[in-house]
Amino acid sequence: MSKLNHILYLFSFACLLLTGCENESATTSSLVGEEAVEIRLKATVGAADATVTTRSIVSGTALPDDAEVGVYALTDTAADFTSPYLDNQKYSYSTTSTDGTLTAKDADGNTVSVYYPVGQSSVLYFYGYYPYADTDNLTTDTDGEVYLTVQGGRLSSSDYCIDYLYTGQVKGTNTRTFDETNSVYTYTTDPATLSFHHALAQLQINFTTNIETYTETSPIYLRSVTITSTEGRTGKMNLRTGEVTSDDTSSDSFSLSSLGSYTFYADQETTTSLNMLMLPYSGTGSGIQKLTILLDVPNADGAVETKSITVFDKSDESVQNYNTVVPLLQGQKTTLVIDYGGTSSSTETEDSGSVSTRAVVRSATDVVPITTVSVSTSEISTLETN
Repeated sequence: MSKLNHILYLFSFACLLLTGCENESATTSSLVGEEAVEIRLKATVGAADATVTTRSIVSGTALPDDAEVGVYALTDTAADFTSPYLDNQKYSYSTTSTDGTLTAKDADGNTVSVYYPVGQSSVLYFYGYYPYADTDNLTTDTDGEVYLTVQGGRLSSSDYCIDYLYTGQVKGTNTRTFDETNSVYTYTTDPATLSFHHALAQLQINFTTNIETYTETSPIYLRSVTITSTEGRTGKMNLRTGEVTSDDTSSDSFSLSSLGSYTFYADQETTTSLNMLMLPYSGTGSGIQKLTILLDVPNADGAVETKSITVFDKSDESVQNYNTVVPLLQGQKTTLVIDYGGTSSSTETEDSGSVSTRAVVRSATDVVPITTVSVSTSEISTLETN
């Protein structure tokens, strides 16, 4: 053994005895005579219930092409994110990958390799989120918890919602054993499976009518939808737990306009729907306080009348729909069906032939069908990455 190799061997042996050689850098290669085990992640995505627009609700069986996710990793001795082993490591996904492999990237977009701590058995706790964000949209509080800025709702038909996802804690292990036969160390890696969950609530509003005078050539035009939400539009997501908290719990209104292409009519084959992602509301009441729609409705003589309809308003007990409850639960989809005109013989019409603008809610005990609303919820599909 040369003098240089002998010195390197003694240095490596001393490091193992004194510190276990826990590597502070996930991108540093192994010690002399040791093998660095790369952290590898793969991505598969379950189908989602709906697609809003490009870059919104993740659909299909894979992440969007060139999608970027962020990953933190803590050692078993780290209590918070103050000094993580992986600090917001960027991974990218490409649809050209046949097995869904995620590729680690540096700040300049170059491919890099990241490793488990070398020279020892190790455990890492991974926390993933989507989409990847830079430091401008990430904050760390005094308790060492990291938060991602999130936003819900839409402002126009061309506006898109971001489907924020989180994994919670996922354990990965790399076990080091000594092969006495070959006098080498071997490693067994238990790959981490990252199961992504939806952080926001999905809201789908369907518009229908049974009035036969509204046809494909003479439809009702949906001009705008104004929503007053309980939790507002902006908040933050805890990357450890996925919990979303609002920046302002006071009611916040936003108007979804520029909907010139949204029409609905009787016997329509495809339901006209608006989809958006909202900040979830964990309380027992309604996640939406007020809903107003603006319609252009054709009259019997062919003229168009603009109608503003308050579908419900939680702040005004005199409104028929005061008791409406619209749940917005994390990871679940709420569907509102607004039936303009209803189905009952009690439908009222004005002298001009247009439908009355009163709005009521259909429920088991209250069926007053002028403009009816029904509410249902279902789970948004879980997305999995491994």
